[in-house]
Amino acid sequence: MEKQIQALVGSAIERYEVYDIDGHPDFGIWLPGSERRWLAECKNVRDKDEAYREAGEVVAYKVETQKTRRPRATRRAACTAWTSLIYWASV
Repeated sequence: MEKQIQALVGSAIERYEVYDIDGHPDFGIWLPGSERRWLAECKNVRDKDEAYREAGEVVAYKVETQKTRRPRATRRAACTAWTSLIYWASV
């Protein structure tokens, strides 16, 4: 995914950072004209035998995810959305 992000720097992406930290998204991305950082996380697609099907046709693939558990007192309220294979959250 980093190659695709890097190819967009200077056009659709102003800059990005790579995070190699457990429990943290993989990338921080800044869009042109915005101070907001967007977080992106890569996930592995499971085998096609485990895909969601309708009438025998693959309509979506399952991805491998792992929940990180934190004490309730330190948990931030967040609105998250899983779309395609990338998790985006505004911070």
